[in-house]
Amino acid sequence: MSDADRRRDGQDRADVQINVNLASLGPYYLSKLTNISVGGAFIQHPNPEPVGTVVNISFKLPNDDNLIKTRAKVVWKYIQGGKALPNGTGMGIEFVEISKDARKRILDYIQNILNADHDTTEVSPIDTNREHQSV
Repeated sequence: MSDADRRRDGQDRADVQINVNLASLGPYYLSKLTNISVGGAFIQHPNPEPVGTVVNISFKLPNDDNLIKTRAKVVWKYIQGGKALPNGTGMGIEFVEISKDARKRILDYIQNILNADHDTTEVSPIDTNREHQSV
């Protein structure tokens, strides 16, 4: 799967580029979710918080005007070496307080991506004899 895959815990996740508000970390700071599952996400952020930090985040899924607000806990972080930008520095978060409606909207969004990745169009077999025939 190019845009989504299955996590070890059985949850589907999708690669995304979604703006996320991390206002609870200080002044209004906009960052990006770069993958998401119903259980959590990865936030690309130049200064990830320590593991165990609880943050309030909010974001909108593409084509959805309703804001998702959740509390999340940092469960891992990654610091990419070098100075090239953009880079993959950020933090993995687990949603610890999220509404059932928000969880359902995230699941529906991921399922739509997964279904789009699986094109069911039939392809005709290639005629290998054709290239050897004279015109």
